[in-house]
Amino acid sequence: HCHAIAEECAIVELTSEIDKKTGKRSKKKPMFVKSGGVVTCIIEVEQNICVETFDVCPQLGRFTLRDEGKTIGIGKILRLATLKDDETSKKSAD
Repeated sequence: HCHAIAEECAIVELTSEIDKKTGKRSKKKPMFVKSGGVVTCIIEVEQNICVETFDVCPQLGRFTLRDEGKTIGIGKILRLATLKDDETSKKSAD
């Protein structure tokens, strides 16, 4: 859920775990997230949605991950993939 929309998404990659006490990111990518854990990840949606990074517009920079009516995660959008990033990833996949 992102403001007023509900869109299917997939977590593509867990990029790093963040220590709650120090705020430091781990160098090793986590395999899973424990309850109450803090991670950075890459989320992919099927259709285009109207969002912005949290720094630019906090109202459009928050989201909720829900599964079967239960909240499984909340977060802030730190960075958006650009069209150039998407083209590079498609070329490397070919």
